[in-house]
Amino acid sequence: MGFEGVAITDWEDINSLVTGHKVATSEKEAVYLAIQAGIDMSMVPYNANFCQHLVELVKEGRITKKKN
Repeated sequence: MGFEGVAITDWEDINSLVTGHKVATSEKEAVYLAIQAGIDMSMVPYNANFCQHLVELVKEGRITKKKN
């Protein structure tokens, strides 16, 4: 698509993939899906789970450090 900016979620949207939309079975899986969809940053300042899950996903090799 050629977009070169930063894509940020709206408040709690990643968690909604588990609790509302039910397309992910865990918060970590929701982070994976969000990153695969092009999200760069989660807009939830009081919860570091996004960062923790992202690091785990990179270490597991499910997500690369290179932005697609």
